Amino acid sequence: MTNLKIFLFLLLVITLKISAQKDNADNSLSVESGDDFIFSTLAEQGLNEEMVMAAVDSINNGVYSNIHSLLILKNNKLVLEKYFEGEDAIIGIGRVGIRQHNIDSLHDIRSITKSIVGAAVLIAVANGQIESLDEPIINFFPEFEKFNSGFKSEITIKHLLTMTDGLEWDENISYADTTNSERRLNNSKDAIEYYLSRQSLHKPGTVFNYSGGCTQTLAAIVKKCSGLEIDEFVNQNIFQPLGIMTFEWVKRKDGIPIAASGLRMRSRDLLKFGLLYLNNGNYTGVQIIPELLAMEAQNLQFQVEPDFGYGFQIWIAKDVINGEPVTSVEANGNGGQVIAINKKYNMVIVITAGHYNKRDMNWWPSDIYIKHIYPWLLNE
Repeated sequence: MTNLKIFLFLLLVITLKISAQKDNADNSLSVESGDDFIFSTLAEQGLNEEMVMAAVDSINNGVYSNIHSLLILKNNKLVLEKYFEGEDAIIGIGRVGIRQHNIDSLHDIRSITKSIVGAAVLIAVANGQIESLDEPIINFFPEFEKFNSGFKSEITIKHLLTMTDGLEWDENISYADTTNSERRLNNSKDAIEYYLSRQSLHKPGTVFNYSGGCTQTLAAIVKKCSGLEIDEFVNQNIFQPLGIMTFEWVKRKDGIPIAASGLRMRSRDLLKFGLLYLNNGNYTGVQIIPELLAMEAQNLQFQVEPDFGYGFQIWIAKDVINGEPVTSVEANGNGGQVIAINKKYNMVIVITAGHYNKRDMNWWPSDIYIKHIYPWLLNE
């Protein structure tokens, strides 16, 4: 009888283990992570479960193809966490084939890296390492005094944060194109010299031009002021306070981290960064970025198009849904990487995908929350 009880107990353990493995394969919400999330359900937090799961079904059915993860945090609670199989690529390596993504998967976040570097600059200001956002950037690079003339002498840290430096730069072509300015920057002998040597086309602050050169120079300023490369500074001042333990930062040949697009992170950790900005620099009661600076970063600094503008290394997107305006603060990355922060609905949405260098798609990952999540919330 004792042996039978032992047998039945072992059978139960094995059954539960298999069931848990199956749940994980089916992308069910898992609390066995070591992360600080509070878990809830879609319905408990006022979301329409039918509409959200219709989006998940559309991902599984290929309507929204090659989506790798979808996470939703509402009212500071994790209510949806789904991972999918899809073709992926790694910056600096190229395509790596089809992968089953999961909680622990590191994923290219590409230009979301810019938003994290922007946050690092704000912390350097709070630490007193950077005196003012209005300080001319040339002051940090006496070795490049030869560029201290004309409009270049007027470029400030704030101009870099808002990408209104006025320098010649072209990232409007594919990043697969070797003439793309960011690619040329990353392949240059000295990134800052390459950036500062660009021709001045406009008075700083007057024209927006998307530029990884701005971000790389911000990272160099952080290094000048703190003595730490940007990956070390971010790890100490952002990642560790957020409980982010695992990440990769792709580097140039000279060992300097690629500040505009080099980070690889877990989707849950992107959610933590979104939560940091959702709560104006506060994470689980700890003020990591000063509240006023975090708020300023998310305020519209430059109107780029009627439906979107730019803050400090982060986008402000405006959509009209069912006749109602909806505004999100968004960190976006090549391939369909998104952190969408919606303060009205107290929500953060994270999406990762594998559509790198595709510019002619008739849909975009943001359609998932614009069509399946926001419309229901408008009816609350």
